[in-house]
Amino acid sequence: MTEFPPGRGAPDEGTPVAVIARDAADLDEVVSLIARDAPTAVSVTIPNPATTDHLLGMLRGERIPAAAIVPADVDDRLATVGYQRARGFHHSELADRPVVQGGLGAYLHQLAQGNGVGGNTAHLVQHYTRKPALAQESAVSENLSASLPFLSVLTRTQATPHRVETLRDVLTCLAGQTNSSFELILLPHRVNEEKLGTLTSLLSEFDVDFTARVRVLPVVAPGRSSPLNVGLGAARGSYVAVLDDDDLVLGHWVSSFADLAARCERPAVLRSRGVMQRMEFTDRSGVGYRAWTTGESHWAPTFSVTKQWRENEMPIHTYAVPRAEVLAWGLRWDPDLPVFEDWDFLMRVVNVVGCVSGEEVTAVYRMWPSTHSSLAAVNRADWDPVRESILSRWDDMTWIVPPGTVRQAVAAEVALESSGRLADRAKARAQHLARRHGPALLASPFGRLLRTAYRRSGLRPEDT
Repeated sequence: MTEFPPGRGAPDEGTPVAVIARDAADLDEVVSLIARDAPTAVSVTIPNPATTDHLLGMLRGERIPAAAIVPADVDDRLATVGYQRARGFHHSELADRPVVQGGLGAYLHQLAQGNGVGGNTAHLVQHYTRKPALAQESAVSENLSASLPFLSVLTRTQATPHRVETLRDVLTCLAGQTNSSFELILLPHRVNEEKLGTLTSLLSEFDVDFTARVRVLPVVAPGRSSPLNVGLGAARGSYVAVLDDDDLVLGHWVSSFADLAARCERPAVLRSRGVMQRMEFTDRSGVGYRAWTTGESHWAPTFSVTKQWRENEMPIHTYAVPRAEVLAWGLRWDPDLPVFEDWDFLMRVVNVVGCVSGEEVTAVYRMWPSTHSSLAAVNRADWDPVRESILSRWDDMTWIVPPGTVRQAVAAEVALESSGRLADRAKARAQHLARRHGPALLASPFGRLLRTAYRRSGLRPEDT
């Protein structure tokens, strides 16, 4: 059942181990081993409970063979001894046959890369690490309610003087929510003790009824999305939303998400509407600021997958994702992306669970001068290569698109053709007419003459 490094016996405390669990009895032994030796990390291999062929058969009405053990069993049992999933399931070997491009089968293969269920391999490998010590949490977390909240709000901050001021705005917005069924996980990213003290002092300005729902989890791992992945692992809400430390939400932000969730037939991405407000600084210190425009609403009012592929129409605090489903499918923010990490994560989640659009404006995106935005951290010249890498990643994926996408795609193609040169548009139109009416015309008495004229006109597409 257990594999150890060559020449070694039972692992010392903290040594990573790899174990194989074939059934429930093996899993019991695995849990006992881990509880006794407390390795820093453990990899668990289990039989694949359902291949892609099984899943497709199930859709045809066939029965899937009963699995001796399923991924959720491993998650639940290791959680009892203080371990959490480090990342999604992985196949134990490469796919044993080429994956067909497109179709439901290819989509199930694609999802298997995240959560392991499906695919063609016989085994899955899952990785776990010990849960972080709770000693790092703020003292205000001691009075957390025993009931699970509807929404977990993740707020990352580096606690610079400017961001401390804007974070005060964020906390004020959350303290005034009409629906209090939420928790706030404040994620200081690579900050020192002095800045942690500043955050503690800031929280003390608010009523204990609000701060009792706040947890502070410092994060030291590099990468813009590292705090979000830590927060996702610690979240307890049914849904998770991200509210950066320099944006605003209205008083019905949480209640709007709750209303959308109640209307959904199943868990999905909940999309509200947002407006943009341009900001300026009132002094050279970069601490004082004000808005110099009213709210501008230039984002699509409802979700459109074709528009989302082209440009992110959903600021990060205008949507919430279903926590259990995101974790079950092994979906995480990509820690290697310096920008666009929210856009990439959102689209991968939408492709699995879908999206429902709300009508209400609930969020304000603050557009800051470039010296105080992500433009200051990442050179603008580096943004386009990152965007292209994300589009290439998406281009390799199979997509399950929502109703209405076909007409949107057709309209986009028509618009693309109409924007070209007049000669090109005329040529494309002639080729279209030739394809549509050519067979009937060729069968007429003038067929040979028309065919010769078409070939000599230069309108005929070149042979490939």
